[in-house]
Amino acid sequence: RDSKRATATGPLVVEALYKYEAQNNKELSMLAVGELFQVRDTSNDDWWLVVPADDPHSRPGYVPRKYVQPVTARVKVGGGGPDDGSEEEDEEELSAPSDDEELNKSQSKFKQLRAESRAAATAARSPADALKARGHLPHGFRASTLASELREGRSRTSLALAPKLNDTGLGYADLLLGGQAAGSRDRQQRLRPFFSCVNRAFSVLEGHSVPLPHTGLTVESRHVRVSLFNKSQFVGNAHAVRAAWNADYPHTWRFNHREGLFSDGREHIGLVRCNSKDANLGLLFEVCLTYRRSEKRSSSSSSSSGKSRDEFAGLEREGELSTGWGFLPLYKADGSPAENRTHQVKLHGGTPFDSGLLIDRPKGRREGADAGGGGGGVFAQLFLPNKTPRLYVRLANLRRSDRQLSAALPASLLTPISAIPLMAMYREILADTLLVDPLYRNYAGPFFQATLKMFPKIADQPDMLAVMRTVWNGELKVLKRSQKRNDAFMRAHFQTVMMQKVWPLLYNLDCPEPRWGDKVQEQARFEHIEAFVKEDSLDALSHPDAGYVFEPFHVSEVTFHPLLAAAAAATMP
Repeated sequence: RDSKRATATGPLVVEALYKYEAQNNKELSMLAVGELFQVRDTSNDDWWLVVPADDPHSRPGYVPRKYVQPVTARVKVGGGGPDDGSEEEDEEELSAPSDDEELNKSQSKFKQLRAESRAAATAARSPADALKARGHLPHGFRASTLASELREGRSRTSLALAPKLNDTGLGYADLLLGGQAAGSRDRQQRLRPFFSCVNRAFSVLEGHSVPLPHTGLTVESRHVRVSLFNKSQFVGNAHAVRAAWNADYPHTWRFNHREGLFSDGREHIGLVRCNSKDANLGLLFEVCLTYRRSEKRSSSSSSSSGKSRDEFAGLEREGELSTGWGFLPLYKADGSPAENRTHQVKLHGGTPFDSGLLIDRPKGRREGADAGGGGGGVFAQLFLPNKTPRLYVRLANLRRSDRQLSAALPASLLTPISAIPLMAMYREILADTLLVDPLYRNYAGPFFQATLKMFPKIADQPDMLAVMRTVWNGELKVLKRSQKRNDAFMRAHFQTVMMQKVWPLLYNLDCPEPRWGDKVQEQARFEHIEAFVKEDSLDALSHPDAGYVFEPFHVSEVTFHPLLAAAAAATMP
């Protein structure tokens, strides 16, 4: 009877009674109750082949027959509508309209229901979910979870660097001076080392068999976001590692590369610190890409009726997607630390809070042999390439110099290993100001200290942190050995270098805003930063003819409030 109605009135249209998550790439997800689909094949009594009603040219997929019902099954042909209060359906009302008037009423009601379902579907899911349901994204792709955390102000490095109050609220839990008493004016005092249960180096080496997005999306950047995860929530801040990509090997990502003037080739090596013995604790790796919609493809697409259509309707023109995620435990089942070796981390689909979702594997010789029945036996399969999406991550101990400096860092932190000296110096200045300086050690209100206010902002911008590292390393090469041994001089010189070279860039109106993954924006920003660093910063600041325009100065730029910083840091798990 469904086939007869489809012949009389056009394609059979059904609506979703329940939500359904596709289990493989042959199925179609129904992410909103009431979503409309056109039926393409009803030969199977349990599974119907359907396509979204608002995009009939997209990839079809199978849905459970019992999860859908024909639209006319709840819309009376006589004009009662869906809200007439009647729950009993008459067999005659399910039949096709018998005249043009009833046919027009049914079609108008269908258009109304389609608009309602489209609005409900848009409100119930993200743009990435909408594209996935239509088949425009491979199975397992989602919007990046860690990118969303950063946009909402969580998982930032600045929060991890802020001082933490102790249980009484009258002192700092992670800022203690060693050696002489805290009230001494001796500037040679050092921050007491703070040892963590986990204090190791990790290196993101390669990604293999990483799935590609379908055509129509231009990939701007590829990277891996890293965070501590205890299988229920993110712990501490997030860190990102850029990937190099070669079109000749599209499913392989490499990370040990050098890019740009301010790169030292060690950006893929990071430090992980955490003072927790939770057996569920580990490193979460989210394999991400930033995209831009291909306007040419969207404008050239057209439906059979000649009207232009956009197959990526509902998706922002640019954004960040997760192609999969992997988890590397930091502890074994017996509670001992994970081994220092290269680990193979399998990638899963969806988000870290999903379970059992797989991602599409690239087609290769193994899949072709299985499909054609000519696999050649078990022994031959051993020599075929592994197509499981995966990352290769190495765990190692820190070098002695890095291990000594890292003892001054917060108990929980993820950062590039090349940034350890900068963050250790910042923590020394923080302890010296809050615990030693008589002007501020007994004062809990806001005060003027540009370094304490500016450096956390620099740490949240990877390119600015790389600039600060490059400039500071250049200064260390020209300093005398006696100067390097003078802690007070080194702290003062660090603040001078930061104020002259990096602070003006943060408030330069000509410098493009930081936008992660945007190639054009990042290139323009890099060129501007490179030109400014090579010039004499004092001349650029003092002479109007230099051509630089800066934001008007505001006192909040140099005002540090320790209690507000500690309160913000307390929101981070």
